[in-house]
Amino acid sequence: MATRVVSGGHEPAAEAPLLLGVQGQPVTGVEVIEGARSGGLLFEFGAARLEILAPAAVWVAGAELAPEHPRFREALLRCLKARVARVAVEAGRELALEFDNGLRIVVSLEPGDANGPEAAAFFDEDWNYEAF
Repeated sequence: MATRVVSGGHEPAAEAPLLLGVQGQPVTGVEVIEGARSGGLLFEFGAARLEILAPAAVWVAGAELAPEHPRFREALLRCLKARVARVAVEAGRELALEFDNGLRIVVSLEPGDANGPEAAAFFDEDWNYEAF
């Protein structure tokens, strides 16, 4: 399996062509990566996966739940089995996933927010890679 780097650093690939492929797909797994200084989330869509390495927030009914909020993890669990209704990427600002149950995950793409060279990375089922 070859890995194809579509984009690197904090600038997302033009219109996120690989990540757009998760629209309509159900979330099959959610993991909080313990010990991560910022970010540390993994979303699975079958064999595809989105690794979030920068701060992310969950929006529920128009209210933001930051990672330190006591109900943050509970809200993440509500993503399981939900389908991705919309993917939105604003270069240098944010990546957002909106789900059919009303939840919204927003990842900061601000250059100073990433905990490393990337704020997030998406791998499709063939391990093609798209960095944000």
